[in-house]
Amino acid sequence: MLQGIIVSILVIGASAYAAWALMPSATRLRLAGRFRDWTRAREVPAWLEKVSVRLENRAQTRLGGCERCPAAARDSDKDSD
Repeated sequence: MLQGIIVSILVIGASAYAAWALMPSATRLRLAGRFRDWTRAREVPAWLEKVSVRLENRAQTRLGGCERCPAAARDSDKDSD
């Protein structure tokens, strides 16, 4: 029973990481920003808020630190070109 739970947690974690790593940078930045906003709007543990800030910083770094560059354009904006 315990082994099944541990394996399930590992599979879910690996799947979430793979989805996050393969996601386009602009989408990743947008989701990280929403997560940060969510943690600031609610009373959450300090460690979770730190995780949200680090997550957003890493997503921003992948875009070269540029919020307004074409790589950071929303996915819907790219479709309209």
